[in-house]
This record gives sequence, C-alpha cells and structure tokens, in this order.
Amino acid sequence: MLIDRQRLGFLLNKEVDYLYAALGILYFAEGLISVFVPIYFYNLGFALWRILLFYFILSFFFVILSVLFMGAFKKLSDRTLMLLSVPLMAVHYYGLGFIKDLPYLFYILPAFVALSMLFFNVGYHISFTASLDDGYIGRELGVRHIIGSISQFLSPFIGGVLITIFGFVDTFTIGIFISFFVVFPLLFIRPRNLSSRLNPKEVFKFLKNKTLFSFNLSGAGFAMEKMVDIIIWPIFIFIAVGSIEKFGGIISAGLLVSALANYLIGYLSDVGRRRKVLSLATYAHSFIWILRSFVSGVAGVVGTHFLSHLARGAIMVSWGSQYYKIARSVKHLTLFVWSREIIYHLSRVVFLPVLMLLSYFFPEGVFFRVSFILAAAVALLFLSANKFHTRDLKNEI
Repeated sequence: MLIDRQRLGFLLNKEVDYLYAALGILYFAEGLISVFVPIYFYNLGFALWRILLFYFILSFFFVILSVLFMGAFKKLSDRTLMLLSVPLMAVHYYGLGFIKDLPYLFYILPAFVALSMLFFNVGYHISFTASLDDGYIGRELGVRHIIGSISQFLSPFIGGVLITIFGFVDTFTIGIFISFFVVFPLLFIRPRNLSSRLNPKEVFKFLKNKTLFSFNLSGAGFAMEKMVDIIIWPIFIFIAVGSIEKFGGIISAGLLVSALANYLIGYLSDVGRRRKVLSLATYAHSFIWILRSFVSGVAGVVGTHFLSHLARGAIMVSWGSQYYKIARSVKHLTLFVWSREIIYHLSRVVFLPVLMLLSYFFPEGVFFRVSFILAAAVALLFLSANKFHTRDLKNEI
C-alpha cells in the first residue's frame, strides 16, 4: 500500500511542511511570470538569438557573482538567503516592464535574477536537505514536486487570462505581490549557518572530484536540457497555438500531468528502484524530444508536452532523490550545494552560445528542430548519474 498513516508520517515534519508552503507560494507567483518571459520578449520583437542572450547573461552573472560573494555569505543563514532572494526577484520582474523603453535594463536585470536564484537555491537546498527524514527522501521529494506542480497548475492559465485582459506588465506586478507572501512560512524555519569553509578553492574540489564526475555530468545535462525546455519550447508552443490564453492552459495541464506521477516515483526511489526509473524515464524523455522535432500541429504539440511532463517528472524525482542522498552524506553540505549551482550555470554559459549561433544562422523552423534534437542528446546525460554510488565517496569530501 503506497499511502497510509505510517508512510505519510513525514508530512508531520513541520520544517519540511513550511518549506513546501514557501515553495508552493513561490511557484504560483513565478507561474504567473517566468513561463511568459520568453513569450514577452518574442512579442516585443526580439530575435530568438537575443532572447537566448538574456539567459546567457544571467548564467554568466551567476557564475561570477557566486564566486565573488562566497566570502560574504559565511555569516548568513540559509533562511536569510531565501528571504533576501524575494526583493531581488521583484526588482527583476518589475524591471522587465520597462525593458522596451530602457534597453540597457536587458543587460542589468539578469544580475538581479542571478543573485535571487543563487540566494534562494542555495538556502533552500541546504534547509531542505537538513530537514529530510531518512528512508523517506524520495517520497518527500515526490510530495515537493506534487505541491510545486499543483501550485503552478493554475497559475499559467490564470497568467494567460490576466495577460490577455491587462497585459504583461500588470500581470508581472500581480506575481511580484504574491511572491512576498513567501516570507511568512520562511519565518518558521530554523536558520542554519553556512559552512565556515565556504571559499572558491573548497567549492571547486567538488567540481574536480573524480568520484563525483558522473553525477556532475548528469547535472550538466539537466542544466542544458532545461534551457531548451523553458526558453525554446514555450515559444514553439505559443507559435503553434497562436494565443497567450491557450498557451497558459497547455502549460497548466502539463503541470497537472506531472503531478500525477511524482509521489509514485518517489516511493519507487525509496524502495530501491530509483536507477531503473531514471533509466526508463531518461530514454523516454529523450525520445519525446526527438518526436517534437517532427510535430507541427496543435495536437502533436500538446501530446508531446503532456508525455514530456510525465517523463521529466519521473526523472526529477529519481535524480533529485540521489542529489539529496549525496548532500546528506558529504561532510560539508554548503560546499556541495554551491558547487551544484555553479555546474548548472557553467554548463549553460557553454551551451547557450551554441543555441544562439544556431538561431542566428538557421531559419526559425529549422532551428526549433535542431534545438530539440540537441535537447534529446544532452538529456541522455542523466544516465551517467546511475554510474555513481554514494558509498563510493568514502568520506573524501
């Protein structure tokens, strides 16, 4: 039996519950904004290469700032980092409304969202890792993804309706207002100080560690594939359906499909089937990306969108459970989490210029197909995570 009082006992972990609440609020607020940002740029007349440039600048800032700010972060707690991320995110999204009249914001705003992502991601992963219950990591992660998917389920549809009625800028403002409610559940979370050993030399040990190489490679694949998923694929959907409102509805429905599989996958991860789930889901997800390179009609776009959410949800729970198991086994949690964030954005700093060049030289239709095939290829890097075993670390780091 998958659901009973004993197995749902982890829901009584108050700190995890508060983190669920914070993430749910943030996901709902971001669902009104972030998924529409590439569409917003596209409607402003930005070429695809320029939209990709925005995200390249973001990742470039992220890598630079994550190294420069390491020393200053030693005195901050995980909770403080998460709280600081909210106003930074608000500045970014508010500034997007002025980017047409103040073009220089295109090059400045990525710094704000980069810092916001750094603060929240590092703070959240440290807090969530420390709060997890042994033996329930997969299920707790599954519940986190369910809550995230449900929180985001209605927001893209609502966002699409609001944009149709009020426009992008007013909808972004509503999302910003909602995001500040994240503060309330975060106030109930026990603060944890970051590692006193936080410095570039110690963090880069995790990047160079031979034992972690296969898992690092899977993280790079995750980061690169996600760029196609959150930038190029939404624009492709929008062009296919021709309406912001319909676009929001499709995104919402896909998130609901993802939620249906997450808890089951989390349970399978906890009972020792994580590697098999990860392998099957990765092959399926890669195949779906290849299918996308051949679809053109609305039915094909919607069908592959739903299938992709099922496969990707399974990947993120099974792969994510390994992430947190490693995080709980290393000596210095802060250094591990920080190194993950650097890997993701370093990979994007390399990958995004490739997409930019392809979008500049290829016709739009050809570029979409080539980018989907590239996504299929880099998604297969998730399989390298199966070559890693936590026991292999042997207290190395």
